Amino acid sequence: MRLELDIRFLSRSGVDLTVDDLRLGLSLGIVKPTTVVALAKRADLESPVDPVIQQLSELDGSAIADIREILGVGEQATLELELSVRKWLYLELLATYELRENLRDPFEFVELIYADFGYPESVAPFVRYMPLEEGAPSGLAVMTESWRQYLMSEAEDLVCSREDQPGDPVEER
Repeated sequence: MRLELDIRFLSRSGVDLTVDDLRLGLSLGIVKPTTVVALAKRADLESPVDPVIQQLSELDGSAIADIREILGVGEQATLELELSVRKWLYLELLATYELRENLRDPFEFVELIYADFGYPESVAPFVRYMPLEEGAPSGLAVMTESWRQYLMSEAEDLVCSREDQPGDPVEER
């Protein structure tokens, strides 16, 4: 189970997505083909434009086979590109964090994301079933704060700096 991320969320996130990122996001089912095309159309307004982005921007979002072919998306997603994996992990956890009040069990989503992305050590502090260090505080409030700290730390590395971007990508809404 993954959250499917839309163009509004991805644009607001401030994470710069490359062709490799789009390929992985589409193959993992995190973004729809229509979202890939919409992102390419936005990127097409900037220069210089990657030739693959240019091709995608000229497509209709319903040309799913063409989109998959241009990106070279196969049947099986691989988690080989470390930075792309890190971006999608961050984005999935950010979206879940922002929606946590509307989810019956947001930490169940965290656990599923944790498994889907190969059990990254950086996420373990806010996974319920992971053992704590001896004497470490426990509870959902502590885990939520660890989650927020993870997002803030990742945002420092992954979020493009823009003057019009809010400073804290996980500010309470």
